[in-house]
Amino acid sequence: MNPSSSTTGGAGSDDNTSIRRNSNRPKYSRFTQQELPACKPILTPKWVISVFLLVGIVFIPIGVVSLLASRDVVEIVDRYDSVCVPLNSTDDKIGFITNSSIDKTCVRTLTVPKRMKQPIYVYYQLENYYQNHRRYVKSRSDQQLKSASKRDDTGSCDPEDRVNGQPIVPCGLIAWSLFNDTYNFTVNNNQLLNVNKNGIAWKSDRDHKFGKDVFPLNFQTGPLIGGGQLKNESLDKQEDLIVWMRTAALPTFRKLYGKIEVDLEAGDTINVTLLNNYNTYSFDGKKKLVLSTTSWIGGKNDFLGIAYLTVGGLCFFLAMAFTVVYLVKPRQLGDPTYLSWNRNPGGGLCFFLAMAFTVVYLVKPRQLGDPTYLSWNRNPGARTLNNNPSSTNNHHHERHETSFYMLDVLSLKHPSSRPASTRVNSHHQIPFSKPLGYFPPVGGIPLTDTNPNVGMNGLHTHTLDLEGISMTFPAIATLQELELGTVITIDEDIYKGSIYGSSLKGKAQGMYVASSEDGSSHMMAMTTTFLGNEYEDSLRFFGVHRGDVFESHIAVIGGTGKYHDANGYATVKIVNVTSNKNEEAYKILSFNVYLG
Repeated sequence: MNPSSSTTGGAGSDDNTSIRRNSNRPKYSRFTQQELPACKPILTPKWVISVFLLVGIVFIPIGVVSLLASRDVVEIVDRYDSVCVPLNSTDDKIGFITNSSIDKTCVRTLTVPKRMKQPIYVYYQLENYYQNHRRYVKSRSDQQLKSASKRDDTGSCDPEDRVNGQPIVPCGLIAWSLFNDTYNFTVNNNQLLNVNKNGIAWKSDRDHKFGKDVFPLNFQTGPLIGGGQLKNESLDKQEDLIVWMRTAALPTFRKLYGKIEVDLEAGDTINVTLLNNYNTYSFDGKKKLVLSTTSWIGGKNDFLGIAYLTVGGLCFFLAMAFTVVYLVKPRQLGDPTYLSWNRNPGGGLCFFLAMAFTVVYLVKPRQLGDPTYLSWNRNPGARTLNNNPSSTNNHHHERHETSFYMLDVLSLKHPSSRPASTRVNSHHQIPFSKPLGYFPPVGGIPLTDTNPNVGMNGLHTHTLDLEGISMTFPAIATLQELELGTVITIDEDIYKGSIYGSSLKGKAQGMYVASSEDGSSHMMAMTTTFLGNEYEDSLRFFGVHRGDVFESHIAVIGGTGKYHDANGYATVKIVNVTSNKNEEAYKILSFNVYLG
């Protein structure tokens, strides 16, 4: 072996070792690479049916037992806040409850519906009382409650933190609002029922949250008295306070007042003498006295049993449904034909289209063979194809906006509107303003007569004079064939009525362009401005005006002023009118404008 190569290889090995040593790659293990043995169950129909059936079989009996246990709980609930107010104070309940000189004693009579075994728990229930309010919950000092050395720790107790510079123990709004209604019970022949208040608080609260060396100090001595008073003993023994300090999460809650440790028989009469001291009238709260027994699931609560029965019943129903489907239409495990990309790709689309057509048919039914749905009957801007006036009744007009009349310049012998420079002059010469190649000829001849005497259709029947033109034209070419494209300007007044005797409405300016060889149709581009508002209101029209039909339709393509961005159409009709002066007949155009 070559020593040099051996030396080189050794150096390379040291470098590789250094690279591996500096790498952050974790050491290989089956755990980090997720190669540990794993169970990957396949949810076959039998497994799914079995699981649902098992859940149903287990949950339904639990629900039945829970519901029966809840029904065995005997509960007496009596609301007394409204009935323990004297009749003369029903209109001023807040004044009654805040007046310390009025006796608040109230007697209530309760009847035991069925045998109640001891212990019978006595609760007070408050409604519409938000102990979960953020400021209320924070207004306490846990350090002060645990140790006498933290007596001055009242930073979080505002506004009930100090009185005359001295700390309040216990401080805060929770302790200040301590419930202070009291209950005394007698049964039947005024036999006293003792209420045991020991052991009503959580043991963890008594042992760890309220200190044995912490005593009340300056409590309820401020200008505003909240709830009840405290005894002059350590806080760990005052279980009424401990129960009240565990704030409720909901605005309706019950708190344990004490326990009656004797059995009560069905039909027993309980007389309750209570002091209605606690003010719930200022916030529309309610107070109730609750006497309840318990069972192995706690107090009376039907929700747990109903929930178990609902889930169990649903699982049992699904198990039965899957069983029927599996027996009626079995499916081989792993069959690829059931994959979405192997199914009929058009099935979903066909179903969707069928549903869409069904909805359209139900919402907007259509009679078979109805001709109004043909395209030429649906377009309101389609022109009339015959001269029958009744055919225009099928048009579905839009909102009618305005109407006006104008002289038909195409039918006048001496129109005020003048033809443009593309007219043939009176010398039978062809005018062109600039060279356009061989046809038309080079060297156009300007017009000298700007208003030739033309007929109704503006057509000449003279043959073409070719003198002075260096090109030869066919002899049959006539001026009539050259009239296509003739431009006639429009500069006419528009009126509210049939011209004579009618008031002026505005002005129309634009042009006609002959669009047919026989002169029966002209393309019209025209702007009408209306009087008033300094001629700022105008409409623009564009379309083909036919002289051989009863009614033509032209488009409204815009406007200004109040007709800004207008769209719609206008009907144009030729109306024959006779002048009252010389009985001369002439034609006018009637415009009816419909805007969208």
